[in-house]
Amino acid sequence: MGFSFIAIDEYWEKFEKRGNGDEYGGGKMKIIIATLMLLFAVTGSVYAQSAKEAYELEERCNKRAIERFKSQYGDGLTHYNSELNALTSYTTHYNRKLNKCLVLISASFVRAEKEKQYVLKRFIDVNENIELGMFANLPYRDRKITCFVFGEECYSESEWDSAVRPYMKE
Repeated sequence: MGFSFIAIDEYWEKFEKRGNGDEYGGGKMKIIIATLMLLFAVTGSVYAQSAKEAYELEERCNKRAIERFKSQYGDGLTHYNSELNALTSYTTHYNRKLNKCLVLISASFVRAEKEKQYVLKRFIDVNENIELGMFANLPYRDRKITCFVFGEECYSESEWDSAVRPYMKE
């Protein structure tokens, strides 16, 4: 999106053909039109630049999150032993508002003899290497679930999902 004085001059010629321009402020109107067009051109280029930056940040975020996931979970399929298997996946998101690279890791564990499925979800700031939230319905020390987001306790998987969802969409 470029700024052109030729465009302003052409517009002004059309405007003057309707009258001498003095009835609308003459030279003042030309200055107002030029200022508005310049403002539009500058705003458009700033937006294009920030959109490009946002894209680059999203790409870097995605790359870092993939590297982290692969280093911890490999291809996402884990065979612990003959009784326990896990399938792990991830979703990445660069949150512009928070300027954070976020990853949501979800693991489903299946025990063969119990035919029971357990879930572990982790919400992580990739750049800071901080766990922002976790949901787990794994049996651990007499607890049925572990659930928190940003230090606030939650009490169900749906509550956890609702708390994390806005951060993964902004």
